[in-house]
Amino acid sequence: MSTTTISQETMQQLYYHINPTPHSEKAYQKEDPAPPIASRATIVGPSGAIAVLVTHIYNKPPFGAAEFAVWDAASGGHKVKQGSGTQPYRADFTGLTPGSRVYIQPLTVGTMAKILTPEQIAAGG
Repeated sequence: MSTTTISQETMQQLYYHINPTPHSEKAYQKEDPAPPIASRATIVGPSGAIAVLVTHIYNKPPFGAAEFAVWDAASGGHKVKQGSGTQPYRADFTGLTPGSRVYIQPLTVGTMAKILTPEQIAAGG
């Protein structure tokens, strides 16, 4: 895993302007009884890589440390990746199976997370 803290502006562009169908995205709000898992998947592209984007809700302060988990339907619903970083940040993973379906789960209250593939980012949506 490679984790990079990015600017609010970069996160704004990645998070709000690239919305392919389908993609996995979820917020963990204080009223949620437990960390929610997204109901929609991101399909891993030919690169076998994903980028996880994590920021505070609405990409607004207060920023701080935040965790996430990535779940894979093909593995029987097992957690396949997990990470943390200082928001806003991007965590890159390689070695996933192209065509597999992955789901995001933000683990820190007051954060939102999204999974994109490098192919989706390069296409801009």
